[in-house]
Amino acid sequence: MATTPLSEVDVNGSPLPPVVEDVEYSDLLTHDRLDANASDDEYNQTWAEDSNDNYDVESTDEEDDRANIASALLEDPVENACITANKSFSATQDSGTPLKSTTHRMKEFEGSETIKKHLLEELGPMKSIPRADIVQWISPAYEHLATEGRINEFLSESGEYHKGRWHVIPRAPKLEKQLYDPVCELWNAILNYFGPPGIADMRKAFVTDRVPLKHHAIHTSSPDICVEASGPSFTLVPGEIIGFSNIATFADGKLERDALNLQAHMLQMGGYARQVFIQQPNRMFVRCLIITQRRARLFHFDRSGVQYSPLFDYHARPQLFIQLVLGLCSTDESVIGLDKSFQWITGPQGVKLGGILETVHNDKTVIKYDLDMEEEIFSRTSIRGRGTVCWPVKDFKTGERFLVKDYWMSEGRTPEYELLEKVRYTPGLCHMISHEEGRAETKDFRGDPCAFTRGKFHSRKSIRITIKFYGTSIDNFKSPEDMLSALRDAIQAHQVLYSMGILHRDITFNNILIGNKGFESEDGERGVIIDLDMAIENIRPILDICKDFRTGTIMFQSITVSKFFDSKDLGEEILPAQDYLDDLESFFWILVFLLFIYKPNGEKAPFHSFHDRIWELQEQATSYRQKSSFINNKSILHTARKAIHPDWHAACFDLFLQLHEFVHNIHQAKEVRFFDRMAPLPDGTVPNRFSDLLEDVNRTYKYIIALFDETLKELKESTAKEETAYKIAPEELSPG
Repeated sequence: MATTPLSEVDVNGSPLPPVVEDVEYSDLLTHDRLDANASDDEYNQTWAEDSNDNYDVESTDEEDDRANIASALLEDPVENACITANKSFSATQDSGTPLKSTTHRMKEFEGSETIKKHLLEELGPMKSIPRADIVQWISPAYEHLATEGRINEFLSESGEYHKGRWHVIPRAPKLEKQLYDPVCELWNAILNYFGPPGIADMRKAFVTDRVPLKHHAIHTSSPDICVEASGPSFTLVPGEIIGFSNIATFADGKLERDALNLQAHMLQMGGYARQVFIQQPNRMFVRCLIITQRRARLFHFDRSGVQYSPLFDYHARPQLFIQLVLGLCSTDESVIGLDKSFQWITGPQGVKLGGILETVHNDKTVIKYDLDMEEEIFSRTSIRGRGTVCWPVKDFKTGERFLVKDYWMSEGRTPEYELLEKVRYTPGLCHMISHEEGRAETKDFRGDPCAFTRGKFHSRKSIRITIKFYGTSIDNFKSPEDMLSALRDAIQAHQVLYSMGILHRDITFNNILIGNKGFESEDGERGVIIDLDMAIENIRPILDICKDFRTGTIMFQSITVSKFFDSKDLGEEILPAQDYLDDLESFFWILVFLLFIYKPNGEKAPFHSFHDRIWELQEQATSYRQKSSFINNKSILHTARKAIHPDWHAACFDLFLQLHEFVHNIHQAKEVRFFDRMAPLPDGTVPNRFSDLLEDVNRTYKYIIALFDETLKELKESTAKEETAYKIAPEELSPG
């Protein structure tokens, strides 16, 4: 690309070059400047000299150009609104929402101990986890499942309970496995007595300690006891007998001497529960038991995290134990934590054939959609957090396709549907069809807070939104034009969103969809931004800034945002508010991922050692340092040039180089200002410490979009030349 270069900028200066209308942007670091044999010092010196040589612009011309741009901005409603929104943000937003470790996007091939480590970070320290009295918590939830008279009848007549204990349970087992069969026998006896006719075909406890239950990725695990389930919410992988997709609950047997290993038990049960959430996407909560020869403990997992009961003597409390077994294994799917508004259609042996999802229009009328089996269901793989599930559906009458999104909103946040209502019909931003609220709250699952003997939790509300169906996510691109035009239009849509006073804050490849016709879609809709559930408005009360925690895909978060995980001793008041520059940086990291992990036709590229550098960006503990090295170490660019698949056009690599330098300058400037927090104003708000960097908002967007436009232009010209050459070639080869 023939352009005017960015100058090497001092960290106290602007991170952008002067933008001059009608003048093309420059090659920052073109291929001919990347001499693999040059040292870093030689390379940096040459680059600086080139920059200084090419950056000779008379101040009078520059001032005239700036005046022209300023005049043009006032005539553009989006850019004018962007200036206003940015001023409001800079004046009031400095502290960011706390971040939280998450098992979403964790490397699923990692060992169980690594997974448990991530799970502990996600669920939090034991001292903060709620513990609730089992009677006050569970009895009100399950007492309707069996009358007191019927329970007493079972205890006196079934022969299962004798002289104050369950006789089938061994008094002094030497091994855990000596508990498994007796516990299953007791559970099945209770279910057969209290359950409806045919209960054995719907719920049955099995010993599964030697049955490898498949994870959604490559691993397996084996709870000691699983209750197999059938019904509209359960399916089974062909060839399997039992799996995480068709169990109502599970339990692990422990010897009494090991009963107090609370944290270890929580992580073990949490690992199983996580797989249930993943493989039963309409699960709202999962409950399970740790059981010894004398006592039991209940664990409850939902999108607010985990809650547990104290150990209780189930021999001394047989009525409570019966209620618990009936509740954990209930044939009423809502009782065991399933959302009955979605149901699978299954064939023989429980194989899924389709599904039906029920929701409401804005006028509150009920509508049912067919699950689109040609598309994959997307779900977040963490327990605690938003728990997002996206259901691709069709209107069975018209065949029109939609995307139904379920997520759990932290109490106190602005609902996504309110933001989507503001941006309805805006090109490049998803179009909401309807929304449904009042579905459920995690506090509804946890009993009376008066029953808590320690810990606390932050409640979350279930929200359902139906949006227009677009193309696939950007990582499924089929050509460089598809990918780059989708990124370009998504960045433009991001600017429009920001001009409306809304900052997205969760830019990932899953949240950028390719237009229905790919590169041939209408301009502005070749890439569509979805998922505003982490978005914030530019003006919000100071008390709303730190509502609960937020998560995100660490690989695509900016260096500044990633710093939180590198320095966990940073106080919440030190953590900067995420800004539009952070979001723009996220687009860069997406480009890095797509450009180096894939070939230009969308297929995965052959492995290169450089790929390890990219995958390391998703490690929470090291992401900040890895990204900083990636941006600040210029020798990375030499390695990158060798690593990129040779089929990529040179213009794509040049785009990477220019965006790399843009992010480098932003990072350097923010690092200098990171701890320069300003004094609070009388109303308690704190002006943004990066206000001077944020000021040239429209110039920043204009520069980035122009880089993409120039790259797409070069690709188009290259394609035209190839097509012309192809047409001419046969004539040249024909006999004269």
